[in-house]
Amino acid sequence: VDKFYGAVSQINARYTVIKALDGTETIVPNEMLVSSPVINHSYTNSTVLVKVTLSVAYDADVDRVLQILIEAANEQPRVLNDPAPSSFVTGFGADGIDLQVGFWIRDPEAGSLAIRSDIARRVLKRFKDEGIEIPFPQRDVRIRTVPESLTTLSNRAAKGPDLGAEV
Repeated sequence: VDKFYGAVSQINARYTVIKALDGTETIVPNEMLVSSPVINHSYTNSTVLVKVTLSVAYDADVDRVLQILIEAANEQPRVLNDPAPSSFVTGFGADGIDLQVGFWIRDPEAGSLAIRSDIARRVLKRFKDEGIEIPFPQRDVRIRTVPESLTTLSNRAAKGPDLGAEV
């Protein structure tokens, strides 16, 4: 409801208590439940999609990377086999190829941070073992023209200090 997300822990005549996965409780006036859209992630089915996103270097074997992402997800016991995990190329970033692995879990109340972290750690280990690089931002700077004032300063610096100059 609105920006609040969690499980309903209490319903009273005037308000409803929503308990977030981090333990935070929000008291929501019941008018909001009647006048605002309510998104229920477990109304007919408690399975939810979880995603892990990352980038790899442009010279990586993308097909192998996509396979590793699926294997890492399948190694996690909370990940469902049906629907099966899937991985995709989602874009071409400034520093690498953007990818995503998506997988379904049946117990969203247990949170998603731990499972995302576990899968990311497995992916990191597999990438290290197979020499697949996760890029970090790098920039090349090209100087097309050098202003004359900088050239003069550079030439003076190259000659060394003028010990006879007045200060």
